[in-house]
Amino acid sequence: MHSVVLFKATNDRDGNPCRVFCAFDQHGQLVGAWDDGYSGHHAVPPELRNAAAVCHAVAVSQSTYRSLLKQGQQAARMSPGRFSA
Repeated sequence: MHSVVLFKATNDRDGNPCRVFCAFDQHGQLVGAWDDGYSGHHAVPPELRNAAAVCHAVAVSQSTYRSLLKQGQQAARMSPGRFSA
């Protein structure tokens, strides 16, 4: 079972959205992160889409957004095959 939270920063200087979906395991450990871009909840792997579609959104700074994205991508690489996408 994974929890998903959407972290939202202000748009970048070109007007592109800066949003990242983060998945957490049952212990609260960050296990993956996916940049939303313009994809919405379809940015996450299929097995997390239902959770992403109804998740809470939290406002964060640009630096926090970048940090979460980097840490989540590193966590996903540490556990290859955990998610299908």
